[in-house]
Amino acid sequence: MALRTEETKVLDLLIQHEESISVFYGILSHKFPAQHQFWQILSEEELIHSSWIKKLYPKVKQGHLQFDINKFNIDTIAKSLAHVEEQIGRFKNEDLSEEEALSTAMYIETLPIESKFFEVYSADSPQLTELLRSLEEAFTEHRDKIKAVLDKNS
Repeated sequence: MALRTEETKVLDLLIQHEESISVFYGILSHKFPAQHQFWQILSEEELIHSSWIKKLYPKVKQGHLQFDINKFNIDTIAKSLAHVEEQIGRFKNEDLSEEEALSTAMYIETLPIESKFFEVYSADSPQLTELLRSLEEAFTEHRDKIKAVLDKNS
């Protein structure tokens, strides 16, 4: 059984989102050497999140996991991804402050939570429910870490 195109698009978009955030944090780790380790850890954790999503491919392919693609607001995920990619360009090419980096990262980590990217429905499969909860917890954890640094710098 081949992967369903719609499910593949959702998985691909979620993976791209995580990997783009990783790239963004990687750029910040080089731009702000005093906070290199902080940003590098966040970058590496985003790649771990991406790997969680990639583990769904075989389950979908084998027919062991099906999900309603309509529960995912693809436009919201795509807009968030576009925003992250725009910020990658900004921070690569402009000399922006650490405060701007933290504020931008805070927005990037908060948007998926507020947009309910990871809202779990009772009909969701246990694997999808676990993934979505784990991703939401990861975004919340990153948001809290970034907020702590923002608060410390204020």
